[in-house]
Amino acid sequence: SNPKNQLLGVATLNQMRLYSNVNQQLGINYGIVNSMDGYDEISLTGTFKIKTPGMEQVFTPKDLGLPVIRPQEIYGGESVEEARDIFVSILKNESNESRKTVVLVNAAFAIKVMEPDLEMVDCMARAREALESGKAYQTLLRYIEQNS
Repeated sequence: SNPKNQLLGVATLNQMRLYSNVNQQLGINYGIVNSMDGYDEISLTGTFKIKTPGMEQVFTPKDLGLPVIRPQEIYGGESVEEARDIFVSILKNESNESRKTVVLVNAAFAIKVMEPDLEMVDCMARAREALESGKAYQTLLRYIEQNS
């Protein structure tokens, strides 16, 4: 597929530069995120960086009014199966608050990539509505059905 918009998580700032250059050459509207402590997502465990075609900025969770999260609160499991189960529990809105918040902030930045004029508080509200209404989980089920 050829997405027009993309949010990508990378583990290092070198990867961020590489993917930024690639996305610019491909003409993709992109956002790239990196948690400075090595997560390839916005983990809220500390400082993180966001890069889009028009912005490159370092944030802390507190900049967004969010708590700093301990790594053990968002641990993804020992196996692919455990990670899958955690992911599904998040989309079913049955996970712990820390995991839910991490997913919401990543989804909010994905929305921000698609709608850069939208305020972050509104992006968070849209992400929260999709998760809490069950729309995010229903989207996963449709994706699985279409790709099985």
